[in-house]
Amino acid sequence: MAAHDSRYAAAQSLWRRPAGELPAAPGKNTLERKVTAIVKTPMTPLDFMRRARRLYGEREAVVDEGLRLSYSAFFERCDKWSAVLQRYGIGKGDRVAYLAPNTHALLEGFYAVPQIGAILVPINYRLTADDFAYIINHSGARIVCAHADQLDALESIRTKLPAVERFIALEGAKAGWLDYEAELARGAAGALRRPAISKTT
Repeated sequence: MAAHDSRYAAAQSLWRRPAGELPAAPGKNTLERKVTAIVKTPMTPLDFMRRARRLYGEREAVVDEGLRLSYSAFFERCDKWSAVLQRYGIGKGDRVAYLAPNTHALLEGFYAVPQIGAILVPINYRLTADDFAYIINHSGARIVCAHADQLDALESIRTKLPAVERFIALEGAKAGWLDYEAELARGAAGALRRPAISKTT
């Protein structure tokens, strides 16, 4: 059984226990003791992701202009992008920078990057090109993903980003940039290798 399923099962088990089998909690009634015990069960955003996929897979999760995705479809895209990042050699502790407004592609990054143990570096897209260069270099990002509106600004500082190995255009197109949707189409959710992730990882 996967770690997240074990935690979910543990929480269910705690809820079903009679008062005499709950962890000691002086001064609290049975309901309070059950809630306290469950709250202490480790949870991460990835646990919420898996729970939503399991319980609400066919419900609508994301609406981005004309694009509408169910939880299942959305998280499958996240898994594919995670697999692509792993194919690039991205893993635990590596940084992936994002410059984008609130789009589905940015939201996918918030799940796809951390679920392989990498670190998401969201950058305020309203900053200047020099600010982008400083933050990207300081973070040590190996991948930069950007919305169409930020491509020109990033291209102007590309030579100042020696550690960046790949530039991904989330939307739009530019010479020397990889197309996000094309890369995603080449990904395979089944190829994703899921490392163990904890609250403190």
